Amino acid sequence: MKNRIRLENYFLPSNLQAQITAFVDHYNHQRYHESTNNVTPADVYFGWEKPF
Repeated sequence: MKNRIRLENYFLPSNLQAQITAFVDHYNHQRYHESTNNVTPADVYFGWEKPF
């Protein structure tokens, strides 16, 4: 996250907070993880992953 967020300059704390929120949402709800059998962390947490 630090490499992705650090690339831009944020002049207001609310802009930085919005970017962090967007990153966390993407990471937890949209990005598939190999370590969780290619499902999102939210799917694992809520038990929505498909059993293999």
